[in-house]
Amino acid sequence: MIYLWIPQSRPPPLTLSDLECIKTIGESHCKVLLVKSTRKSHRLDSEHLFALKAIPRKHVRENAVRLSLEIAHGNESTLIKAHQKGKSAN
Repeated sequence: MIYLWIPQSRPPPLTLSDLECIKTIGESHCKVLLVKSTRKSHRLDSEHLFALKAIPRKHVRENAVRLSLEIAHGNESTLIKAHQKGKSAN
């Protein structure tokens, strides 16, 4: 007989208030941050470091509309060319 250990309860999802920013790793239209989890309210909580990509809401909204319009009209190749052109301009 095989026994599997299954945790009885998972910790709730982390919120922004559970994170502490240690360092900014990269920055352009978005930021990549090194963050540390600080919550200790659950028995399975422990301190972990990980990267978090922060994108401004305005950037997401503007690009989401453009992306959905391009896909609706079947112009995925236009998006790829625009993305590559934007990369070469930077």
